[in-house]
Amino acid sequence: MIDANFSVKRIYDYNNKVRSGEIIPKKIDRIKYIKSAVTIQRAWRRYVARKAMKKRIARLEETLGMTVPSWQCNKIIAKDDDNFQRRRALIPMFDLRTKKAINDERTKVNFSNRIRDLHCIIVKEKKMQEKDNKLKNNKYIKLKNN
Repeated sequence: MIDANFSVKRIYDYNNKVRSGEIIPKKIDRIKYIKSAVTIQRAWRRYVARKAMKKRIARLEETLGMTVPSWQCNKIIAKDDDNFQRRRALIPMFDLRTKKAINDERTKVNFSNRIRDLHCIIVKEKKMQEKDNKLKNNKYIKLKNN
């Protein structure tokens, strides 16, 4: 109630000072005033829309069972955290295995052999396609001539 009385008194004092000529109020350009109102309204609408979207998402997650209700036992949360920590502990081991495999000469040799084999297969496929195209062209020429 104190704040309301204070703001009413402040407005009253301001209006008295304007009437007496002690204060000359600034005239705000109408276009600037409208733009300011539009900006404030846009910010407010975005805020309300974000808030509504958060509520909808929360309701959907609750419906789908994606959230952990406050009444649920903390065992599930602890189990999820434990699983996460175990997975994090495995990362360095997999990293070492990957580095070892990359640096291993046998892996490099096997990989280069596979690439060579794939290249040979691709070359053979191209040759087969060229032969097929030649045969098709010859058949087409023979049919055209007859």
